[in-house]
Amino acid sequence: MAWVTPTVTVEQEFAGIGGGWTDITGDVTMDPITLVYGIRSHRPEERLATTGEMKLAMRNDANNSGSQLGYYSPFHASKRSGFDFNNRIRLKTVYAGDTRYWMGRIAGIMPEPGQYGDTRRSFISAVDWMDIAARTTAPTAIQLTKRSDQIFSAILANIVTQPALTDILPGIDTYDYGLDNENSSAPVPTQWADLLRSELGYAGVKRDATAGETLFFEDRQARIRTTSTLVTLDNTMHGLEMPGDRDDIINRVRIIVHPRTVSAGIVVARLEAAATTSIAPGEAQTIVMDYTDPVQRDTKIGAKNGIALAATTDYTMNAAQDGSGADLTTSFTAVATYRASSVSVLITNTGTAAGFLRTLQARGDGIYSLNDVIGEATAAPGAYGENIAEVDMRFQNDASRAARAAIYLGNLYKSPLANVRKVTFVANQSAALMTAAITGDISSRIAIVEPVSGLLATQLYFINGV
Repeated sequence: MAWVTPTVTVEQEFAGIGGGWTDITGDVTMDPITLVYGIRSHRPEERLATTGEMKLAMRNDANNSGSQLGYYSPFHASKRSGFDFNNRIRLKTVYAGDTRYWMGRIAGIMPEPGQYGDTRRSFISAVDWMDIAARTTAPTAIQLTKRSDQIFSAILANIVTQPALTDILPGIDTYDYGLDNENSSAPVPTQWADLLRSELGYAGVKRDATAGETLFFEDRQARIRTTSTLVTLDNTMHGLEMPGDRDDIINRVRIIVHPRTVSAGIVVARLEAAATTSIAPGEAQTIVMDYTDPVQRDTKIGAKNGIALAATTDYTMNAAQDGSGADLTTSFTAVATYRASSVSVLITNTGTAAGFLRTLQARGDGIYSLNDVIGEATAAPGAYGENIAEVDMRFQNDASRAARAAIYLGNLYKSPLANVRKVTFVANQSAALMTAAITGDISSRIAIVEPVSGLLATQLYFINGV
């Protein structure tokens, strides 16, 4: 057999972002390079990719390119200049004119001491851009009458470190209210996961031909519109995992949607206790308050049409914490930034004396999501027993969508499916397989033919993870 071989290189930035890429392939050991990323689940409610990770090992003995022992040890005196945590690193694969990059940031460095030169390695792990999203809380303004992709982009805009590239398709659904019933401290992936369950779309980070970091968003019809098949694995796979699981047969789908009610001109947020510390002259403090019901303060709500804060009405300041001192309200300013489920207030002391915050509130229109609507689609349990899937469409307020979405998902999962969890193939066996390995990514369509399992070319699959 004539083996097909791609070109594989590892490159790293040592001078910071934009500082240029250095080929470090010569310092990579013969240990396997592993790369895993994408959506790890096949369940209908799991539609967002988790953090991807690449692992490799570097030569850390004196026979590396720097001729330095400890060249890839972050705390060694001979550490390679610029080598550190959070450096960007990328894997480049090239075959027959097709190039793909995967880019990540170094998250772990574990030097191995070793008694002999060849065993002195430094094990490196790098994570993709989804790690940045997972570490980010991005409170966003209320999204009124916006498509799902527009809400996705609004959340993305509040992340400081942006992905290198984006591929965001227009969403199918438009929501009257977006983010109003999200926790203000929820990390970005939580917000996106709720949005994707509402759209029944997919999102994550995948490889590309230029940067290796493309954040994508797909509407629920994107895969249906795919007409070309990347590759047919006709009994050429190295491994196939197709477990027959009764729980994959879903005969009851419950879709939850959230109709809203609006109350105009209410106090949507209030600080219930006076501040315990004073605000010095010239000092500025930021206070964040979640929106809550004016009567039942333990009931969280959303809000829109926030009103500019008015002195004495929405905030008061006093020279003494117990309120017995002089009224200093006119020596302070308070500016509110209204978000979907919280308000951030910047309070500045413009006077010459320290003061205590005695009152702070914010007014606007309260958005209530109190009476959830559940749509169900049920198939006869038959010989399989009952298995329920529940999808919470937190951004959806149209009650009629609940039943339609339940019917849609119910029809997809009510019968036994040849559910391929994982397929592995040796790409070196042919040009077609190597091209598929290089260019295939999340949402690529493939066919699998395997006589023992009974898989036919007419059964098509979409890649969820690589």
